[in-house]
Amino acid sequence: MESGVSEDAVSGHIQLLIPRETACFPGAPPLVVASGVDERTLRREGVCAASLPTRMGVVAGLLVQNTLKYLLKFGHVSPYLGYNSLKNYFQTMEMRPNPQCSNSACLERQKEYAQEKPVRDALAKAKIEAEASVNDESPLHIDNEWNISVVDDEDNTKTSASKRSCGSLVLMKLTRWHLDFSSLAHLSLAHRCPSRRSYPRAP
Repeated sequence: MESGVSEDAVSGHIQLLIPRETACFPGAPPLVVASGVDERTLRREGVCAASLPTRMGVVAGLLVQNTLKYLLKFGHVSPYLGYNSLKNYFQTMEMRPNPQCSNSACLERQKEYAQEKPVRDALAKAKIEAEASVNDESPLHIDNEWNISVVDDEDNTKTSASKRSCGSLVLMKLTRWHLDFSSLAHLSLAHRCPSRRSYPRAP
């Protein structure tokens, strides 16, 4: 992992360096180094480069986060991430190896990486197929506490129709029971409280 802050301390970047896969430092040097300007001519006596702890803290945090993702193998590892504090802009891109790199060892690693491409593609395809087969066979949730199941629409229609028929039958039984109970209650009240006509008249 490589990181840096600009001379005006308003921007910075982090970069992932993997031999054969990404560009090395000589293959993608900073602008000052690529232009061939002597850095000593850019320095003035008694003047130091700008330094803002807040900007360096942001770049350092991005560097640590990217390093953790690479080491622990989670999330997306950024090959290059730039930060411009003046515009609140994050720039990301891939740093491919430079085929015209001045480092001969880098050129040799690039050739080896190109020759191994069919093997890498086959391994990546086999890994994707293996993950797909495991995802199809294994259930999404092992424990089903609430007994939730996925059924077809036809099953839902049949189930709702059977529930309606059962509900209608229960309603009919309850209505009949209510009528029977009402008639029995009426008879018991009539037996308990006879009308005036049923009392014998005094002589």
